[in-house]
Amino acid sequence: MDCDAFRTVLPAEFHRRFLINKVRADGRSFLTYRQPLISSNTLTNCCGSASVRAGNNYYLAGVKCEVGPPVAKGCTVGNIQPQKSACAELLESQRQLQAEASSSLAAGRIVASVEFPSICGADFSDGGGPNANAPLLISGVVTDLLNSNSVIDTCQLCLRTEGAERGEIDENDLRDDENSPHPSSEFGRTEANLEQTFAWHLHVHVVCLEYDGNPLDFALLAAVAALENTVLPAISWDAKAKWWRQLLPAENRPDFPGAASAEGLSVFNEEKVVVSNRPLSVTFSHVMNQWWVVDPSREEEKLGCGLSVVFLKNRWHVLRLGGPPVTASVVKLLQMQAEAIAAGADAALTEAAHGTHHCADGAAPQAV
Repeated sequence: MDCDAFRTVLPAEFHRRFLINKVRADGRSFLTYRQPLISSNTLTNCCGSASVRAGNNYYLAGVKCEVGPPVAKGCTVGNIQPQKSACAELLESQRQLQAEASSSLAAGRIVASVEFPSICGADFSDGGGPNANAPLLISGVVTDLLNSNSVIDTCQLCLRTEGAERGEIDENDLRDDENSPHPSSEFGRTEANLEQTFAWHLHVHVVCLEYDGNPLDFALLAAVAALENTVLPAISWDAKAKWWRQLLPAENRPDFPGAASAEGLSVFNEEKVVVSNRPLSVTFSHVMNQWWVVDPSREEEKLGCGLSVVFLKNRWHVLRLGGPPVTASVVKLLQMQAEAIAAGADAALTEAAHGTHHCADGAAPQAV
């Protein structure tokens, strides 16, 4: 039988003949991670962007910054919650991430959406059957991770001034009713008048253009890389439109003719988003319930059930999407292997932040 036909008609038997010899169909060992190539600032019309290519996977991420009302810090976690069909490990991990983000402080928020258009070839089926909710689950997990206090302090997204910290806020200035001041008096507004009324909302859009398995790892990697080079644009209050407008590059210079007259008005300069810690995910698949392989391809995903371990500020979060229970001893072994791989991904992000391409080392020495 022709090799391609054999692979299509009997995929399990095709891969089994490789796996029994401790090698995978694409030539990798069980614990070899496809090396991600990360590029920063790949899109020109975004506040931050990045691309990730790993094997036959290709992801693009862009960040759009918008001003809106602040939210309580405990509400900045993802709006997309896991479905009831998700297993207990995923629910427990997301509850832990949400607990980390809980606070009564006003903050901005980050919302991630991960899209898999039909052109990328993703169908999301594994050993447990089709999983139509996978894109929603991935978007929710990425959103929760990015809003964790351990990753980004979303309080930095508030429009903050010294006057506001003293409580000099007049909410009546923000009302548009018959008792409100004349629009011309809007020019008298200071940053203190607007503090805690507005905050940045960051929309992280991740699009998969080519898909070959392991969606969570590379979607999260692209989102983190895009956020790390995100710069909040310079804005000022437009009294006529009664909303914020983005300043042109020339207007944002100290020597711009109108800069002096803008003193005392609501003007915020460009500011880079600070990512405190990088959440890094490493995914394994239990192929045919016999072999654990890292960074599964699309074909390997269909033959097993996945388990992802997310490394976040010296803590591991285990995300399990279906499949039989995994013993604690196996999870511990997988975490040990994932730690070395996560270190390589962290180095790749560091190199990308400095404007150079980098391939992360992905081999681990011990089989599971």
